[in-house]
Amino acid sequence: MSSPPKSPSSPKGSRSPKVGKLIDTIRNSPAFIRKHMHGHKDSSRKQDASPVFYAQYLGKEEVSTLRFRHCNDVVDHLIESAKRDAGKKLKKCTLHVRKLSIDIDLSHSKDSAQIPLHNIAYCAADMKYPKVFTFIAKDSGQNGQLVCYAFLCNKQEKARAMTLCLSKAFETAFLEWQQSKQKLSKLSQSQAQQSRSTRVPDRVQASAGREGAGHDTDTTVQATEDSAESSDESDILSPEEEASMHREFTRRESTMRRPSLLPLGNILEELENDETVTELVTGESSPNHGDMLDLQL
Repeated sequence: MSSPPKSPSSPKGSRSPKVGKLIDTIRNSPAFIRKHMHGHKDSSRKQDASPVFYAQYLGKEEVSTLRFRHCNDVVDHLIESAKRDAGKKLKKCTLHVRKLSIDIDLSHSKDSAQIPLHNIAYCAADMKYPKVFTFIAKDSGQNGQLVCYAFLCNKQEKARAMTLCLSKAFETAFLEWQQSKQKLSKLSQSQAQQSRSTRVPDRVQASAGREGAGHDTDTTVQATEDSAESSDESDILSPEEEASMHREFTRRESTMRRPSLLPLGNILEELENDETVTELVTGESSPNHGDMLDLQL
């Protein structure tokens, strides 16, 4: 007796390193949104390093609204404070623009933070102080306080490149979430149609249901394990943050005309067409934090 033919394997998703390129296909798994957003078990992932930028940390202050002038006021205050404390060096920091977050690394400082991209509401290369990169983000805590962060770069082009990089990272995160949601909706509709069109005896259906439930559990566990093995810990959101991302992106999708675009204090087209900016948008290969002379804006 010949063995039954093997079912064709599902195509693997491929991901272009270029910003904005969406996943071509997605696996048919109950836990695929988590796995899709966190990456696949693929050796090419190791080559897709997140952009890294080096700057000096000016500080952060709470703001009451998303009015951009409040962010400008914070930058003014932080710059003036830094000039008054000219004998005190600014903290050097490293910023990683990751797939789902921006990480602020300040050695031995409580101000180090990992900020989910969906919590960011605005970013800019400051107009008055063009070497300053700034963004506003919502605190992940229960109060959702808005906080403005500011960083002093060694040159204007870097501040503009950081603005463009964060904008593109936000857009990519939103579009991938949106595509994953649409895939899940189509999958659910397909499964519901199959369920309605298939009529089997109750006993067989109950047995199949038990077996299917076990398979779904195994698939979910395996997807989570694969995600944990293949993803950098910094690219993984907690279940609470994933739920927060879904709520925020759903809100943007239903209330904004162009929900994937992060509000900027600069003109996006000008950043994209500036060769000195696009050359830096993929990050820096070696540290160059600048020095206190950069305060002479």
